[in-house]
Amino acid sequence: MITEADALDLAQNDANLIHRKIEKGAMPDAVGKLAVKLLMRRIDSLANKGASSRARQGALQRLSAPTMSEFTLAQMMNVFGRAMSRLPPEDTRALVLWLNGTPPHVPGFLRHVVNMLGETSGEQAIANCEAQFTAILQRMQQADTKLFEIKLKELNPPRRRIIRGFLLESQWAFQERDGVTARNHVIKARRLALRWLKEAERNRHAGF
Repeated sequence: MITEADALDLAQNDANLIHRKIEKGAMPDAVGKLAVKLLMRRIDSLANKGASSRARQGALQRLSAPTMSEFTLAQMMNVFGRAMSRLPPEDTRALVLWLNGTPPHVPGFLRHVVNMLGETSGEQAIANCEAQFTAILQRMQQADTKLFEIKLKELNPPRRRIIRGFLLESQWAFQERDGVTARNHVIKARRLALRWLKEAERNRHAGF
């Protein structure tokens, strides 16, 4: 399973795999197909049948672009977008980190692919992708802030402590590079918060 803790390392490993194929004579179209295949592999690792199915639909969609870089990025963004609609935020963040890295410091998989294809058109295309990823991360961060810092105040202190405990354990696990445990604790925290907030809303409407 790809997680936020190992996404950057996996992006580099996957880029190295493509580089070895290029050294053996792989042509640009083969590089593009392999890049999409590796993205599908990372999505499949999340064990979410709905996301995998949607991603495959995206991979089969017919697209057109003037250059191989633009075509490959468009196809990968389409596959990612389809999968994202079925994924929890934690898995979406992991894929964004794998695809986008932490620009301008650490390149993601897309940047590696564009650099290996070596087309000047790839620079504008990758900039557009980075802007989209930034917007996605900002929306998710705003949603988490609203849930875990604002809405959480509506719950009673014991329930707040339980949720914050899961979030703290997630931070500790992440620091130890245990991405799976970190992911699972945040998912538990979100699930409980949403359930208890919904329950509190029902109670308010019922006059309790």
